[in-house]
Amino acid sequence: MLTEPDGLVLKFRVYAGGLDHEVLGKGHADKVVMQLMNEKLHNGHALYMDNFYNSLGLAKKLLDNNTYCTGTLRINLKQNPQEVVQKNLKKGENISRYYQGVHKGKWKDKRPVTYITTEFEDKMVLITNKRGQVAQKPEAIAKYNDYMSGVDRQDQLLAFYPCERKTLRWYLKVAIHTFQLLLINSFKIYNKYSGQPKITLYDYRLSVISALLPDKHVKTNPGPVKRQVPMPHKISKITERNAKGKLKRKQCRQCTKEKKTYRHYLALHYLHRKTWIMCRMF
Repeated sequence: MLTEPDGLVLKFRVYAGGLDHEVLGKGHADKVVMQLMNEKLHNGHALYMDNFYNSLGLAKKLLDNNTYCTGTLRINLKQNPQEVVQKNLKKGENISRYYQGVHKGKWKDKRPVTYITTEFEDKMVLITNKRGQVAQKPEAIAKYNDYMSGVDRQDQLLAFYPCERKTLRWYLKVAIHTFQLLLINSFKIYNKYSGQPKITLYDYRLSVISALLPDKHVKTNPGPVKRQVPMPHKISKITERNAKGKLKRKQCRQCTKEKKTYRHYLALHYLHRKTWIMCRMF
């Protein structure tokens, strides 16, 4: 998923496993990133990614296309310099190395964090946390936290009103999730550009629902009245017998009125006379 810093979704790609031949095979993560960025390259943009996508090869490929990248890095990648990976750091310490324009480093806060960037140098900056405490961080980590917070907020908004259910088929889940992304996109655009006081996602959802529903004072056309189909007129053979063992014979009122005739397997009978064929409407 490609988003703006505030979480506005620009483009996303549905994972299709082995059916997606465009990104199948080795370098799957690199192919996904390059496809999502194919219209944004060569413009000097800065891309922030988590450790699932970041690698030395992808950073160099983006840099060759005049695009910068910054993000966390998996510590077990083969391309990572061992002097950075194996270095034991105390809290607040940082170590960095450069390779062909790519900056890799490790910084320890509560636990070690390995990062990669082609945009920022080995520089520590002062930041103030939510408690008002001032601390030092590598500039790459500080910028990564700032820009990725919008994506985290996007996920948080999606979690407020989940519509997907386990019983739904996968394509329905994809459709509903896409609709949810569109709704949150429009919510962000409304609060940013409408010029009206900002509203919550809950109130925005209610306003969308109210706009889609018809006015309560407007009478809706119920449509043409369906003609009731009468019960089919069927006949059945009488199986009841009298005291002598003979079949009982009765007259069908409806058939007598309509003077309908039916051919029996023994003879032709008029149903307004006594017969051993009985209509179900008797």
